[in-house]
Amino acid sequence: MGAIAVDWKAMAAVARREPRHYVDFSSVAPSQWKMHDRLENWARWCNGSDGRAAGVAPGFEMVKSDEWTEREYGAETAVPVDRDDAAAIQKGVSDLWHKHRRALQWAYLHPKAPAEQARQLGCSLDGLLHYIRAARQALIDSGI
Repeated sequence: MGAIAVDWKAMAAVARREPRHYVDFSSVAPSQWKMHDRLENWARWCNGSDGRAAGVAPGFEMVKSDEWTEREYGAETAVPVDRDDAAAIQKGVSDLWHKHRRALQWAYLHPKAPAEQARQLGCSLDGLLHYIRAARQALIDSGI
């Protein structure tokens, strides 16, 4: 039997490595629950989940087709979208500072790869969470 070579330096480096820190992006402070609900409404509106026909070119939404193609799966149980409120939130989001706006867009519209988004914003995962919370609070404070 041959001896197994052990790289003690590599093992020591692994032992010194800090454990990964988990950041819960789904946690929302109770004081921000109402704004969170409004932002989720805004996300449904932005992502086309407001009853508009998905994948239809602008200007052709009103074209009538037969009943079968008009019906969408789950349309009866879908959460309704308040378009006026979503438009107000859109105005408020567009007035935010760049990093706050990008963090909200990531969190509500395209929540993929938090490490990549944090890298693009030049912050840590905790920093990304801070931007999201600060953006929500800025919208609340602006009275939107």
